[in-house]
Amino acid sequence: MPNERTNDGERAVFFGLSVPLVGILVNVVLIVMVNGRISQLENRVHTGHDMLIGKVGEIDSRLARLEERLAK
Repeated sequence: MPNERTNDGERAVFFGLSVPLVGILVNVVLIVMVNGRISQLENRVHTGHDMLIGKVGEIDSRLARLEERLAK
């Protein structure tokens, strides 16, 4: 019988230590996943911003050419 109590105590200690470690590992995985998604979102926003700046530049050059034609 004393052996069973020792095993129960060891199991309790193991369980008590393993649960927080599993929680920490799950949190690390979630943080890595969120970080990846944020990076993807930043890339999309950066690409969209660059495209918008390019379109504004095109409109600016077209207006400049139109102003030159109207000035003549």
